Amino acid sequence: MKKCLLSIVLSLIILGSYIAPLQEGGYVRAEASEREALRPGREVFSAAMGSGQMRAVQKRMITRTKSKAKRAASPSDSLDDFWEQCSGRYFYSRLSEKQKAYYHQLDGVSRAYLNGRGEAEEYEGYYYMEDVCCRGLSVGQMFDVTWIFLYENPQYFFLDGGLGYDLSSSDREKRVFVALCVYKDYARPKKVLADRDAIRGKIEQYLKGAKKYTSNLGKELYFHDRIAKDTEYKENAYDQSIASVFLHGESVCMGYSGAFSILMNLSGMKTMVVTSKTHAWNQVLQNGRWYLVDVTWDDDDKTGVVHDYFNISSKAAKALDHTAKFHVPEETFVAFGAPVCTAGEKNKKEET
Repeated sequence: MKKCLLSIVLSLIILGSYIAPLQEGGYVRAEASEREALRPGREVFSAAMGSGQMRAVQKRMITRTKSKAKRAASPSDSLDDFWEQCSGRYFYSRLSEKQKAYYHQLDGVSRAYLNGRGEAEEYEGYYYMEDVCCRGLSVGQMFDVTWIFLYENPQYFFLDGGLGYDLSSSDREKRVFVALCVYKDYARPKKVLADRDAIRGKIEQYLKGAKKYTSNLGKELYFHDRIAKDTEYKENAYDQSIASVFLHGESVCMGYSGAFSILMNLSGMKTMVVTSKTHAWNQVLQNGRWYLVDVTWDDDDKTGVVHDYFNISSKAAKALDHTAKFHVPEETFVAFGAPVCTAGEKNKKEET
């Protein structure tokens, strides 16, 4: 049976506990009643900290990044239209001004990194980008916005989903310093730039292949089927990144959904990545209505590409899941207004 799920769990246990931004696991593809329980895997952070104390890995990392000369965002860090249009920014538009300010800072350091302007600091095997200062938000709010940023911007393929943070306060304000983690292989700009160009080349091949379809539905189905055919469901070193799909041909649900989101947004169809506690999928806006698409679960080892989860409603997906909650959005997405997919039936796959 095909393993078809990757758990994407961001534990927001703030005081007297630990951070586990992304936790992986797998399920066996079968009837919902036969699916195995989650098997925990990697944790970015796993050591506990005492109440009121910051773990050494965070504290030292922040000290090192804060001691460096800041590379403020500059005109050279702007992105061309290609990378700019990879993100639908649905949730960004629903943030408060303070949340947007923090989101912009994350985007600024990530843009600089994508343009080869930055190197990661290493501590105990993890690699951190330059830190940013989050003002006016609680730690919990910081996590929420960070989560939204990571899932809305799969073009930042070098981010592995981890982070470090430190707290600072004065009589006037409380601040949270945050540094995002990158994959070890992307700790230096040369590798980032090389893979950035390779990923763009592969994406442009997909976009070129979609030009023969005149309808949005035809393009959408093409991207769905092409990703499923070109990608093997398999855990690997980059499986939280679109690099796993476009460069290595093997991934898990985060890679599938991130790749599909980029192709759709670049084609002018607003698309987002949404996660539950155990899975990630896409939601697509077509003709004024939202549809649920799950390329991962439509990639079947035995029968090839299927369309059980292509342009269906949230209600239909939950029915297919039976008593499980694989397609029930996490509270963060609900809080920021994740749309309910209201399509009654699957779209007919015409004009393809």
